[in-house]
Amino acid sequence: MGGKIFKTQGRALEEIPIVYTGVRPGEKLYEELILEDEKLTKTDNMFITKPIPIDDDIFTAQLKELGRAAKHSDKSRVMTILHKIVPNYTSE
Repeated sequence: MGGKIFKTQGRALEEIPIVYTGVRPGEKLYEELILEDEKLTKTDNMFITKPIPIDDDIFTAQLKELGRAAKHSDKSRVMTILHKIVPNYTSE
């Protein structure tokens, strides 16, 4: 990717050294696409899941509550609400 950026700027890759610095705190190495509570079913060529049902009115209210807590920079309240919405959420 870096090479493409350099070329679009008219620079050679050798002009700017690329240094691998490792994983930053909180950076993900992979994306979890399936929650633990979802039932995984294997078909001939893939796995499928059935989404966890949610109540739209409750979810909307929780999102509004989350927005208010974020607006007031209440990190503790934000985390509490996040855990209500997504019980297996972790900040690490």
